[in-house]
Amino acid sequence: MTEVSIQDRASFEIIRYANCWEDADVLCAALAPAPGKRLLSIASGGDNTLALLAEGADVVAADLSPAQLAVVELKVAAIRHLDRGGTLEFLGFRDSPVPRTEVFGRLAGSLSAGAKRYWRERPEILEAGVIHAGKFESYFRILRRRILPLVHGRKTVHAVLEKRTPTERERFYRDRWDTWRWRLLFRLFFSRWVMG
Repeated sequence: MTEVSIQDRASFEIIRYANCWEDADVLCAALAPAPGKRLLSIASGGDNTLALLAEGADVVAADLSPAQLAVVELKVAAIRHLDRGGTLEFLGFRDSPVPRTEVFGRLAGSLSAGAKRYWRERPEILEAGVIHAGKFESYFRILRRRILPLVHGRKTVHAVLEKRTPTERERFYRDRWDTWRWRLLFRLFFSRWVMG
C-alpha cells in the first residue's frame, strides 16, 4: 500500500468516496423521504442524496470537501443530460465508446464554476470513470485484486453473483464464504489500524 502523507489526509481536494457504501434502502426507510419533506444529506459520493431526491424530498447536500461536491454535481449533470446507458458509460459502470472527456464537454455547462474547474484539472479521473476515483474505492480494489484471492478461489468469488433466494444466500455465506480465513482477513483489513 502507498504511504499517505499528513497533507493528503487533510486535503479536501482528494475524492475520498466516489460512491456511497451505505444501503440507500435502509436510509430511505428510516427517513421516509417524500414530497414536501426537506432533508440535509452529507454529499459524499452523492448516491444517498440522489436516493432521497428520487423519493421526492427536497434535499440539501453539504460537504466540507469541494471534491465530494464536484462528484455529486457531475453525477447530477450526467443523470439530467444523458440517457441511462450514456450515464452508466460516462460514470464508469460500463466501457465508454466515446472519450469521457468529450462527454464532459457537453455536461460542463450545467456545473458550478468550482466543479467545472475541479474536473477540467483532472481529465484522467474523468477518462478512467469517476466511480473508480475515490480513495475508498482504491482500498477495495486492493482487497479484490490482491487479498481476496488469498482467501477465496475465483469459482467461489463468481458464485457470489449467482441468483439465490435469501435463504440460499444465507446458506452460501455460512457454508462457503464465512471461513476462518475470511473472518481473519475481514478483522485485519477493515481494522481501524489498517484502514487508518
